[in-house]
Amino acid sequence: MNAKSFIKRAKALANVMTQTKNVEVTVSGTGAYRLPGAINIPNGDFSDSDWVAMVHGWIDHELGHEAHTKHDVFIAAARESMVMKNMLNCIEDIRMEKVVGENFIGAKKNLSRLAELAIERELFVDPDKIQDLSPLGALSAFCLYYGRYQVIGQPCLSDYANKAYNLLVDLLGNKISDKVKSLVGSVEKARSTSDAYDIAKAILTFRKMNWKMTLTMIAKALILTVTLTMIAKALILTVTLTMMAKALTLTVILTMIAKALILTVTLTMMAKALILTVTLTMMAKALTLTVILTMIAKALILTVTLTMMAKALNLIS
Repeated sequence: MNAKSFIKRAKALANVMTQTKNVEVTVSGTGAYRLPGAINIPNGDFSDSDWVAMVHGWIDHELGHEAHTKHDVFIAAARESMVMKNMLNCIEDIRMEKVVGENFIGAKKNLSRLAELAIERELFVDPDKIQDLSPLGALSAFCLYYGRYQVIGQPCLSDYANKAYNLLVDLLGNKISDKVKSLVGSVEKARSTSDAYDIAKAILTFRKMNWKMTLTMIAKALILTVTLTMIAKALILTVTLTMMAKALTLTVILTMIAKALILTVTLTMMAKALILTVTLTMMAKALTLTVILTMIAKALILTVTLTMMAKALNLIS
């Protein structure tokens, strides 16, 4: 199949799915869009079965807008802001595709397949992979994935819906997230683009509450920072005191060791001095005894000598 065959198919479907006669169909660029009385399908590889499946889904989607979406409501939303227009587009897509799927079972299958391929080709981004997700980004992601999963009935997006909800809770809290969830669920009962506008407007009011939550988060972060700083200081003080105590203990121990060493040396020296004193005393006593014995010996010798001399003298007489 080629682009011309899809143009012909889209024109034929327009006569069935819309009340607009002679809907203009073009194939160009990289995006699918609708203007009143006209739709555009992206140009691509029409020999690729997945691309062909996506084209079927885009045709049903854009013809759905032609049949069920009021363009003037989008113009009013765009005048307010692009944020409002984009949120309205998200909510209106959900409302419109639900109606199209209820009216045409084949279109429901095509749109579900388009969602599956959008995941595979990362046209629908995994919420966990979105960098620096803002509260508005979290709101948009949740509305897109939860609305398609819950309201339209596209089960392929259940995982993304759960992840987006968890991110929403992290940024806005459970209470606000549940209110947003309820609002998205109410799309099931919406009957017009104006109803979708009112729901989108209500959802965006929660974005304004983010300033209060941001201040609260900043205050909590500041308190946490101060607390952690105090804990860190207390820990440093504890470590310092512990080190000082250990150093003091070591100093005391070293002082005691030094004193013990000095005492040991002193006692050793005293012991040596005592031993020397005893030795000298004993030597002195031994010397004195030797002298006395010598004197006695000399006296004895003298006595013997004198006795012998006396005897010799007597003998001579």
